[in-house]
Formats: sequence, structure tokens, C-alpha cells
Amino acid sequence: MLENTRGKQHVIIASPSQADPDYYFHWTRDSAITIRTLLNVLEDDIENSKNETILSIVHSYIDTAYHLQRLPNPSGDFHDLKGLGEPKFHVDLTAFDAAWGRPQRDGPALRAITILAYLSTDNPQVDVDKVYRDVVKNDLEYVARYWKLEDGFDLWEEVQGSHFFTTMVSLKAMAVGAQWAQQHNDVEFAHLLTSTFTEIKNSLIDEEAKGGMGFVSVQVDHIIETPKLYHEGARGGLDIATILAVLYTHNPILEQDHNDKYIIPFNFTDVRVLNSLASIIEDMDQRYPVNHNAALDTGVALGRYPEDVYNGNGKTLGNPWFLATAAASEFIYRFLYTLITHQSPLEISPVNHLFFQPITGISMAQGDDGVMYEYGAADFWDMVNKIFKYADGFLRVVKLHEGGGGHMSEQMNRYSGYMEGARDLTWSYGALWNAVRWRNKLSDLIKPGPESKL
Repeated sequence: MLENTRGKQHVIIASPSQADPDYYFHWTRDSAITIRTLLNVLEDDIENSKNETILSIVHSYIDTAYHLQRLPNPSGDFHDLKGLGEPKFHVDLTAFDAAWGRPQRDGPALRAITILAYLSTDNPQVDVDKVYRDVVKNDLEYVARYWKLEDGFDLWEEVQGSHFFTTMVSLKAMAVGAQWAQQHNDVEFAHLLTSTFTEIKNSLIDEEAKGGMGFVSVQVDHIIETPKLYHEGARGGLDIATILAVLYTHNPILEQDHNDKYIIPFNFTDVRVLNSLASIIEDMDQRYPVNHNAALDTGVALGRYPEDVYNGNGKTLGNPWFLATAAASEFIYRFLYTLITHQSPLEISPVNHLFFQPITGISMAQGDDGVMYEYGAADFWDMVNKIFKYADGFLRVVKLHEGGGGHMSEQMNRYSGYMEGARDLTWSYGALWNAVRWRNKLSDLIKPGPESKL
């Protein structure tokens, strides 16, 4: 973060790297994810919940959002809101005019989710009505207007089309936006967001033959991140973006008191999501030679998607990413947290056994009997602890390959494990912090043995 020419403002940069590659920009997506992480810091640290340094960054972020929404750029301008789909800006908050993969429609959704999360805290130190009216509503209206009307680029900025990640965060934005609008008597806008929520949700969960966008198919047992590429035969549909989408749209704590009207599908126990992560792990365990290092134990270094050719500064062969590897551990911790807090049994069946196979060694075929671990039983807690240790393995990968002093770049070389790509990637640090955060929350719930209680 740094101060820019507009005064005492903080700008979230993707990386301090300014060459080979140049990531020295303010990305709408990355900054929203980073600020959401800072809000998690405030949420967890009650004594320092009014941390002035963090709050000043959050307030600057909101002010920056107001400015950038109104800044003409290659994606468009403010009068029809198309400019909100611009993915990145110079650090002095001027438009980036060179060729790029634009528009990217996940940015406004993520920004709305993040700012509404701050406005929903106990005592946000801003004019709540003004921020909602002048910043958040613009992003929500953009999502409602353009989520299906026009294709956008994926979060990796490579492919134009419909994407599971973008659609999921758009759905989440409609859900939190509609509930906020209802609570603040913005009735007509709430109705727009609610109807859009229903349309997006149906497009997510329905098969393509029934009018869906193609993320769910009878041909595969996992989520298809970008259906266009799947149908073209360019990719098999696996992508860590699917897991990131679940992380950014679900909260096991808040969902215990959920509003049934705005339930987000594809949560941490969803079979297709579990199969997505399991298949990515299975593929990349073999794909990357660095994973054949015995020191990794059960950990696996994960990349973005199997067909990736971006090496951090060109196109040859893709590498594992720190944020992808940390995301796997966070997902598994939150999967266990969901089971425990909902007091749900743990079931291994023919449809989800691939997720548990690295832990149990159990393989199942269609028609085989499953294995049920009843909540609270000794074997339940034993299995929980085994899965917990499995999740830790991904964090051990991160620790093994960081560059000393806690530095993390974008990628780790698929052969040597040495860091590559943009140095000190902001997203890498946020992903690791969030994984450790959920590890700590889960640790508070787990006690080995049949006498274990919450």
C-alpha cells in the first residue's frame, strides 16, 4: 500500500513487482479480497476492533472506489456503469489504457460484498447511507444489469465467457445487497436484486439442457469453471477458481442463522465441490514434479488449473501457486468447521470418496456401501483429526517453499519449488492468513476422543 497523488490515500497493489512481470497496479478484484481479509482481522481481534491503521485503509479504499467508479476508462464510463468492469488502474488512480482482458465482472460484485461487510459492523465510522447510495448501489446495479447480458473475462484474465467464480460472487452480491436494501427501506431496489438473485441461482444450479449456464453437467462429477472451454475441448473444467468461489461466498458461522430465501448453493459439503478439489489435488500431485519431494508428506502444491501454461512471466508450463495451495487448506478446515458446528455426521460414499481417499485409502465403486461416522462418536473425532492433519499438509507446502522471512511470490517452480512470478503477491499473503485463521477457529472445536464436546 502507498500514498498516491490524491492526498493521504492508501492504494492496494497486487505486487511491488514493476517488471517481469509488472503487477504494480490497483486491481478491483485483488483489493476487494484484501480489504475483506483486513475486516476479518478486525472481527477476530475484539480488543483492537477499532484499529485506526486498518480503519484508515478501509476508509481510503471506499473513497478510492467512489473515484474509480466515475473514472472514464477503456471499459466505459459512469453513465451506463460499464466502466465499473475495468479490472485494474495505475497506482495514482488514473486509467490503464493498454490492451487487457476486459471487462471483468467479478470486481464490482466483490467490492460490493466487501463494503457491505464493513457497513454491517457494529459501528462503521463512515456515513453509511451515503456510502451505500454513492458507491455500493452502483456496483450492485452493475451486477444486476450485466451479469448475463454480456460475457466477461475470468478471474485469471485469460478467457471471455461465463465463469463459475464470477457467477458465484455475483449471486452473493445480490443476496447481501437485497437484504441490506430491505433493511434500509430501499424497496424497489431490493426487489430488483432479489429477482436477479433468483435468476442467477437458477443459472448456477440448473444443467445446460434446462437453461443453466453449464457449470453442472451429467458428464462430469465436478464443477465446470468455464463451460465454453469445456465444450471446445480446451479444458476439462477443473480450476481452483471453483474453490475460491466457495471460500468467498460462504461463511459457516453466519450461515447457521441464514435467511432461507438467500441460500447460496455449492457450500463446503457439496459433493461436486468436494470432487472438484479432490480431482485438482489428484491431478497436480502427479503433474508437478515438486510434489514428489518426500519432505512434503501429504501436502500437495496446487496450481490454477491443469492446462495452465502461464509461468509467471510468459507461456511455457504452469506452476503451483501459493494462494491456490493455501486455499485448499482453508477449504478443508472450513469443511470440518461446518460439520462440527452443524453437528452433522461425516459420510464417505461412492459419490464423494475421492475427496477422502488420500486420508483413508478407501476406494469405492458405484453401488458400494458407504461409511457413516456419526457426529460425536469416537470414530467421528478420529476421522476429523485425520482430515485436519491432511489440511495442514498444504500449509507445510507453503512453508517449505516460501523465500525466507515469510516472503511469498505468486508461484513456485514446478520442478525446483523456488519462487517465481510476481514477488510478494498481496493475494498470497491474504490466502495464507485466512487459512491460518480458520485453522485456529477449528482447533478450538476439536478434542480427540469419544468424550469430545463443543
